[in-house]
Amino acid sequence: KYKRQDGKLREYLIKPLGLLFNEYYFYLIGEIKGKSNEIVFRIDRFIEYSVTNERFSVMYKDRFKEGEFLNKIQYMYTGELVKIQFKFRGRSLEAVLDRLPTANVITYDNEVTIIEAEVYWEGVKRWILSQQQYIEVIKPEEFRSEIKKIIEEMLISLDYIYTMDLIRHLLVYNAYEGESAEKSILNGWLNLLQGRGIV
Repeated sequence: KYKRQDGKLREYLIKPLGLLFNEYYFYLIGEIKGKSNEIVFRIDRFIEYSVTNERFSVMYKDRFKEGEFLNKIQYMYTGELVKIQFKFRGRSLEAVLDRLPTANVITYDNEVTIIEAEVYWEGVKRWILSQQQYIEVIKPEEFRSEIKKIIEEMLISLDYIYTMDLIRHLLVYNAYEGESAEKSILNGWLNLLQGRGIV
């Protein structure tokens, strides 16, 4: 039995491939029976386990390579193994190359560097989003679109938070009679948000 990140208990028949330590925890890398992709299990989340009598063999050339795996994964999230290309506009190119060991610089100038890397998508997506405006995904288009969609959803959430805060301030100011500069500004923001269809 395995306790997932969302707290749900699941039972799996796992073919173990490797054991490694990363991001402060020990992990079992394995394949779930009937699936071919590698799955990451955090050791401390196993509630109980049993060893079956089933055996399997792997050709030496096809063995699990811990070093290569770690070079392609971020935050121990796998997903699809993809080759991405992105623009980097930050100051420390070396920090990006250290974070993504499979990265290669395609073009470089003082303002924009184009980088290509082979990585597991779910993990690198989280890293890209943490880099703010300094990274822009170019390829593949489907992953670029996914990042854009996530950012748009984040903006909607922020609009909601700012709107609720604005309404709270308006209620306070409208409790007082008369006009003020602050009240006028807040009403202006409310009109803008109404024009955008947010409220």
